[in-house]
Amino acid sequence: MAAPRPRTVALVAVAALVGFLFGLPHLLIPRLLPDPSSYTPLVVSDVSFLTVDETYSYGPRVREVMDGRWAVTDPIAYEYKGRWPFWFPVEQLLLGAMGKVLGSVPRIYLVSDFLFPPLDFLLLAAFVALVTGSTALAVLGSLTVLVGGGRNALLVLWNLGQAALGGSSEQLATLTRPLEFSRLFTPELTFIPFIGGLVALYLALTRQSLRWAVLASVCLALLIPSYLYYWMFFAAGAGLLWLHALATRDRQRMRLLAVVLGLGFLLALPYWISYLMFSRLPEAHEVVARFGAVRARYVDWPSAKDLTLIVATALVWWRTGEERFRFLFAFWVGLLLCRNVQLVTGYMVQTVHWGYRVGYIWQTITILGLLAAIPRLGSGERLRALLQHSGLWVKR
Repeated sequence: MAAPRPRTVALVAVAALVGFLFGLPHLLIPRLLPDPSSYTPLVVSDVSFLTVDETYSYGPRVREVMDGRWAVTDPIAYEYKGRWPFWFPVEQLLLGAMGKVLGSVPRIYLVSDFLFPPLDFLLLAAFVALVTGSTALAVLGSLTVLVGGGRNALLVLWNLGQAALGGSSEQLATLTRPLEFSRLFTPELTFIPFIGGLVALYLALTRQSLRWAVLASVCLALLIPSYLYYWMFFAAGAGLLWLHALATRDRQRMRLLAVVLGLGFLLALPYWISYLMFSRLPEAHEVVARFGAVRARYVDWPSAKDLTLIVATALVWWRTGEERFRFLFAFWVGLLLCRNVQLVTGYMVQTVHWGYRVGYIWQTITILGLLAAIPRLGSGERLRALLQHSGLWVKR
């Protein structure tokens, strides 16, 4: 039996440290209490990033499943129980099954913080490694996202520096709320099919593999009922890649992407039926409003930072022709489309999620991908010419 590679051992060791870091509050806080047995993670704030969502929504959903009521609808408003739901996160079924084994909802939170962040780390590191070709950058990018609370590397470093100099409460947030990925259901658990799906999609395209395409479709199907922002971003990027394959008459890519999107939406058919039935309920409008719907038609313009990364990614793709930059660019455009879906639908739910759940993560991955590409851009003269063409270099 061959010995494991040193890089594999190192990644597993870092993943174990990630699990220890995210589970550490559950080991330390009971020691500070007069009665350690009274500790419960459901009342801790700004340590494991437990929010009101987990106490009034996620926990009750898991408890319902543990009590044998698998068709969880609305655990908050009593009069809506047993009705068709607006949101049906499938992860509540997995966590409910875990609860039956562990015996209580608090124990689910304890075990999850040790178990799921390492999986998040490994999957994100795998994706960053595909984009950059560097294990070191993969570890850096994955740790930055997980420990930085879903913010990009530059923002984390900037805010930490400002906080050290007595910065604002927003800048201090990167210090006082560092473990956002301990938050059930999202991002701690839904991040697994999200990044896992991106890895599968990338490998399906680069290896021309139907097996990876089917796996990507399963991940998409899991995301659709669970988290709106992840599945819309995934579907938009894959859809744009399909349009590019159509424009270039690449039939193999068209077939693979059609499998990902078609099978993914087909496997999610139970959710679409459920949502259709929900939309016909008299209380549908009120429920959507309670979820934070913003009813308006407006353009959500990209930030200067996003626009710079989009232009840089497009130019490097044009210069190198590499699949990784086509992939990154397609999903950047897909994110812009997602952030403006209200122009078509007339409303969007909790638009702030696009930034810290998707945008900041894609910024980090893109920055690392561009850094890794510098040696492949050719000589210094060619790099300078590329920057001059983009407007990012000005002759003195």
